[in-house]
Amino acid sequence: LLPEGSAQATVCLFGITEQQLNRRAAELLCADEPKVTLCYQNGDALLHISSCADDAAAACERVTEQLQEQFSGHLYSTDGSTLPEQAAALLQQKQMTLATAQSTAEASLCAGTAQVAGWSEVCPAMSCGADALQTVPGQTKEKYPAVSPQMAAAMAVGVRQKEKTGLGIAVTEVQM
Repeated sequence: LLPEGSAQATVCLFGITEQQLNRRAAELLCADEPKVTLCYQNGDALLHISSCADDAAAACERVTEQLQEQFSGHLYSTDGSTLPEQAAALLQQKQMTLATAQSTAEASLCAGTAQVAGWSEVCPAMSCGADALQTVPGQTKEKYPAVSPQMAAAMAVGVRQKEKTGLGIAVTEVQM
């Protein structure tokens, strides 16, 4: 529970390393009021903002706006909702469906989606391993390695067509 008169906010970012974030937001992260703390969760950066100042809500809003401006290309939420929640809401709003494919069971394209309300309605199909590769035309398999942008694109098109969804997304395993 927050003390009376205090306020808090959460800004969620993706696609930025902790080092980049610390460098670009150093001044905000070092400030005492409002206090901004950084936490990484499932590859996302969560910036928790809290204030006990007289104008706590306004102070949190100012920092949130600064972060929105500074990290617009990485920011996906200012209400603390997760990326899968944001994706599900957007797909529902646009009345679209999604099918996913990943070349290995270890890939984590849909990590964290099972708990998201409405996810199974917007993403009715997920293919892994051999099932995902079955949707790829033979000529693509012959011409390109399994870990390639061309294979991922062919898997995405194939799973979308197979499942009759509006969108298809695919990933291949990481090549070291």
